[in-house]
Amino acid sequence: LDSIYDALESYRVQKLTTPSNGNADPSAPPAKNNIDVLLCCGDVQTLRNTADFHSLNVPPKYKAMGDFHAYYSGQKVAPVLTIMIGGNHESSNYLQELFYGGWVAPNIYYLGAAGVLNLCKRTSSGSTIS
Repeated sequence: LDSIYDALESYRVQKLTTPSNGNADPSAPPAKNNIDVLLCCGDVQTLRNTADFHSLNVPPKYKAMGDFHAYYSGQKVAPVLTIMIGGNHESSNYLQELFYGGWVAPNIYYLGAAGVLNLCKRTSSGSTIS
């Protein structure tokens, strides 16, 4: 997650310094740069702690804690509303607790086995097939 959020911030900063007309005219207004929501389509690897390794379906060489645990514990907060759709490399024991969806960490929402959200007058839906 950290690398995704870092990339979003780099994009946002780049858009802040680029005029909306694409020219190098400094008097042009900056381009719109708001990112309202991030949709993660699987493989977030929602490991809360080492006990979750037994439910992670990856080869042993790929079993690493990653950074989700810091978001889960509240040490870090996602800088943008993040909606996640479960993938095949998730901690399935944790996501099964949220079959109908729910908050997996501050500002990170799991859509559930099948769910629909209405965001900004747009409808998002998804399905997680196990």
